[in-house]
Amino acid sequence: MSINKKHFEKLLKKYEAGLCNKNEMQVLMEFYQTYQKNQNWQKELGDQEVLESELLHKINARIAKSENVTTTYHQKSILRHILRVAAVIVIALIASFAVYQYASVPDNENDRVVMTEKVTQKGQKSTIILSDGTQIRLNSDSKLIYPERFSNQEREVLLEGEAFFDVTKDEKRPFIIKSAGLTTKVLGTSFNVKAFPQEISQVTVASGKVQVTSGNSQSSINSHLLVSGEQINYDPSSGQMLKIEVGIEQFLAWKDGILNFEEMDLHEATKILERWYGVTITFDNDSIRHCRIVRGTYKDENLFNVLKSFQYFLGFEYKVVDGNYIVISGNGC
Repeated sequence: MSINKKHFEKLLKKYEAGLCNKNEMQVLMEFYQTYQKNQNWQKELGDQEVLESELLHKINARIAKSENVTTTYHQKSILRHILRVAAVIVIALIASFAVYQYASVPDNENDRVVMTEKVTQKGQKSTIILSDGTQIRLNSDSKLIYPERFSNQEREVLLEGEAFFDVTKDEKRPFIIKSAGLTTKVLGTSFNVKAFPQEISQVTVASGKVQVTSGNSQSSINSHLLVSGEQINYDPSSGQMLKIEVGIEQFLAWKDGILNFEEMDLHEATKILERWYGVTITFDNDSIRHCRIVRGTYKDENLFNVLKSFQYFLGFEYKVVDGNYIVISGNGC
């Protein structure tokens, strides 16, 4: 007797509820024989061992309780294998729902869009090479969502945090970054996007041209064309965009392992230190937060040497609690 995926899932639900009759149990075992000869399901769905283990302990518990159905030890062994396949199917269906939020699935199964998510923790950085050859340097405490393979029309990724993009040129397919209310569109260039939650977003261009648009608006008021040495500052709370000229080294140095502070409030600098070193920094006096750092560059320097340098110029005190919690104190600058 043949069985398709829909029928199989229906029988599994009945089995888990203890409602399968002898004929239905036989159908499940017949399917096992088919599965042994045809591994298409497993090939399509891939290795899901970590996730399926969460389902398997429930499945095994159900088998242990199968007192109303008479089965041999061999039959139970077969059912365990069948249900292992079921776990993969169920997990794939759940994963497909999450992926669908970011990508439409074309009619052609060969053109299915599969999304990948890369997350860096505080103190970590990562280099990602996309299917078109575009190279991305992902900063600490950041997340990038991208397709394993781009469509024929466009290349689009989602960013939360900071990343440097070196985009492979493709005149037929623009490269689009969605980040905190901004849409950055290019054909081939290098630039930095900084878009952390509850912070001013920035797009800084190193080479080529970049179009930056806020929200969904395509009006000239909310859309700007940037070239090398130009930057957009965008406030998500107000929707205000400001285009300025900058020295790009300050904003791109992080990708080369360099901390660069210039004309920056201390509380802004400590946010960078938190992500860079994986620590938490607080102030016991709000006035200290606004002490101004004129300039400071550090390469491969440990956290406490950076803090001592700030301390020398600004005159604050700090103490370390439990290794990764730092409290800055003092009466201001």
